[in-house]
Amino acid sequence: MHELIDIIKGKVASIRQGNNHVGKNVILLLLTQMVNYLFPLLTMKYLIITIGVDYFGRISFAQAFLLYFTIITDYGFNITATRDIARNSQSPQAVSRIVGSVYAAKFLLLLLCTFVYIATILLSDRFNSDITLYIMFWGVVVGACLFPQWYFQGIQRLGQITIVNITIKVLLLMSVFVVINDKSDYIYVPLIYSASFIIAGTYASIICFKDCHFIRYIHITDIIKAFKEGFPIFISSSMSVILNGSSVFIMGLIVTEELIGYYSGFDRIIRACILIFAPITTAIYPHISELMVQQKAAGIRYIKRAAKYTLFLAIAIALMLILTSDFIIPIFFTREFLNYKMVLYVLSAWMIFSVANNFIGVQYLTCIGQSKLYAILMTFSGIATVLLILFLTQKYSCYGTAFAILIGELVLTVTMLGSIKIKKL
Repeated sequence: MHELIDIIKGKVASIRQGNNHVGKNVILLLLTQMVNYLFPLLTMKYLIITIGVDYFGRISFAQAFLLYFTIITDYGFNITATRDIARNSQSPQAVSRIVGSVYAAKFLLLLLCTFVYIATILLSDRFNSDITLYIMFWGVVVGACLFPQWYFQGIQRLGQITIVNITIKVLLLMSVFVVINDKSDYIYVPLIYSASFIIAGTYASIICFKDCHFIRYIHITDIIKAFKEGFPIFISSSMSVILNGSSVFIMGLIVTEELIGYYSGFDRIIRACILIFAPITTAIYPHISELMVQQKAAGIRYIKRAAKYTLFLAIAIALMLILTSDFIIPIFFTREFLNYKMVLYVLSAWMIFSVANNFIGVQYLTCIGQSKLYAILMTFSGIATVLLILFLTQKYSCYGTAFAILIGELVLTVTMLGSIKIKKL
């Protein structure tokens, strides 16, 4: 405990001196993520009461569908571009070439995804019955594609965009309370979300362009290289979505919208808790990447120490959610959600393994050049998870879904640790 206190004091002191980029980035990313997820969490109860659990489930299903297109347009650049920019931060021209190639690649992917998305919602009865909802939601993918968080992480200058990003999203998300007044107003929810993402993404991309004028550095060879280098991470990220984010979407193909609403409510609580860890793991990644190049042993020690304290926090939060569920659930939802609190218990356990797997897979395996191995293991676990969701959801409804993603995460943990031991990585 004394060691932890000393480390925290040291971090605070160095942040005050302006010398600790990692500590600053943790704080800035935490603020950004709080707006992205926690503020919508605060509006969740209002939406459930105003539009009903069934329409809330409909919106959650649409967001789960969008997640697939978001991960495609990202293509793993949040990891590879961050890493490459961090390693070339002393060369403005190299950074500009990386930014240009990534933006060009993301634009091509966005065009492809737009075509597929429109074709899907027009040709499928499951989607075209509420076509306006899906069209209005597409702005979320466009805005996420525009927002170059990977650039500002790589150069460790997140402060430039954090305040404006927070202000824009808080103001627009607060409009939920003004615009959404009855059940028929549910259609304005995707419009509000899309507007916040597009405005924030446009602003950040303008700053990025002013920094490095990346358009003049776009070359076809760099774009091809970006696609090649990002592919293993893209596969692992895609499988991560299947492993962690497909539950609501697959449920929507099997169960009622009301059950989706109950499950997705608890799912959002857990993902809001994961936000606490996301800024930590995201901010330390460029630092670990540099350490692994300079001195691998120092990088491994850094990972172990960060993982120890982060996992301790994850376990504490999971226990708190379980022990205080009867008090927490009525605050965020309605009392009817108490009938499904077992879902919250299972997802709390899943959160612990999800955090652990980030340190094993992203922070360690990708930083030692084992991205392909990580992608293979993620693919195996993702396929297993989908099969489990399909089977267990049909038999045990939303409870089966929760247990399926927990088992899938456990499979990933075991296979990664086993591979590290067998291959002596």
